[in-house]
Amino acid sequence: MNGRTKSKLRNLRMFFTKNVWSSRFVVRNTLVVTLALTVLAVVASASVYFVQAFKNAAPKKEAVAKELPVETVREPELLTYTPDIMISEASVDALRGAMENGAKADIAANETQMVSGTGRDFDTKAVCEADGISIYKEADEKSELVGMMDEGAVCDVLTKKGSWLKISSGDVKGFVKEEYLLQGNEAKALAEENYVATGVINTDGVCVRVEASTDADQFSVANKEDEFVVNKKASDKDWVCVITEVGGEAYVYADYIDVTEGFAEAYAVDVETVEAEDTENTEEEKEDSGEAVEDTEAEEETATEDVTTEAATEAATEAATEATTEATTEATTEAANIEADDLTLMAAVVYCESGAESYEGQLAVANVILNRLRSGVYGSTMADVVYYPSQFSVVGSDRFNAALAGDVSSTTIQACQDALAGNNNVGGCIGFRPTWNIDTSTLDSYIQIGNHIFF
Repeated sequence: MNGRTKSKLRNLRMFFTKNVWSSRFVVRNTLVVTLALTVLAVVASASVYFVQAFKNAAPKKEAVAKELPVETVREPELLTYTPDIMISEASVDALRGAMENGAKADIAANETQMVSGTGRDFDTKAVCEADGISIYKEADEKSELVGMMDEGAVCDVLTKKGSWLKISSGDVKGFVKEEYLLQGNEAKALAEENYVATGVINTDGVCVRVEASTDADQFSVANKEDEFVVNKKASDKDWVCVITEVGGEAYVYADYIDVTEGFAEAYAVDVETVEAEDTENTEEEKEDSGEAVEDTEAEEETATEDVTTEAATEAATEAATEATTEATTEATTEAANIEADDLTLMAAVVYCESGAESYEGQLAVANVILNRLRSGVYGSTMADVVYYPSQFSVVGSDRFNAALAGDVSSTTIQACQDALAGNNNVGGCIGFRPTWNIDTSTLDSYIQIGNHIFF
């Protein structure tokens, strides 16, 4: 090797050492190598692609038909159909009809499923957003009252007539002002907030515990037919969380309580009873008014007959005093009879609903009962009000029956007597709920006494 060639090799080695193998250019060199490999891969892929495309585009050789030997060729056989083996027109019509009926049934089933799904999404339902909303027979407030709805009650919307919606809820069907009803997602949310879950004890002597454990302390003992409001979110397969009378939570073993649940619904109103009571009250007012006028006229005549003599004046005064005393005594006796008849029922409800509350809390519940009685919506007697459907959950329980037998506190009796005497601390409120079971932001006005909200 001559010196010139050696010089070239030395210079080439120096170039690679300086520019390729040098640690200063590792990143650059790596990128160059990567790019080179990428270019090679692309070229190789393109070559394979074009070779395959060329093969697919080449004309295929046509297959040469092989002639069968002469002895294997056979003449085609002709099949003939006779009328007795052909399908009749009646059979064809029957088959067509069956297919059409099946198609209609499938369409109906799909429509039913769609309607059912829509109902579950509350698109065809509405929810009452206030308590005490009236349901009328016709789209007119002067028409017959057929039912009432409270907040959270769910109904099916049947038709719309102006600003009225015809609805069906529970056993009630009629018209409600659209402004009192919610629809869509808001309605679903409100209905779920007022979803009712009730637990009924199915045996006697059941321990109600403060925690979901057999080792927890005993809160109370429940007997068969006792009812509780159930907190579904805090319950599980073994323990049912119930709301106690004082508004707290306790637990009952799931085997000893039967839970039923569902959306709240409208309730019917006994219109005949309400109208009869209104008529009776009107007639009594007229009679009382007439008697008052007659008494006034009689007193005036007595006072003006012989005012010139002192004896006549004293006699008239004594007669008027005796008449007033006698009337007052009769009114007091009648009031006492009413209290004696209704006090037991009233006290039983008050004790079961608020026996753990203060005197003021029990007085408030007693006045709610009296306000319902005066309204006439819940019936014309104390028994009507107490036993009105879906109002007082304690009614009919063993505890309620014990209270009817006299197992109530002296505080409860005093609160009921004071309410009957006119001591009212809740005004015209006709409803109450535990503080944990009501959103006060939805109420125009309310009163809180102890663990109850009165509205």
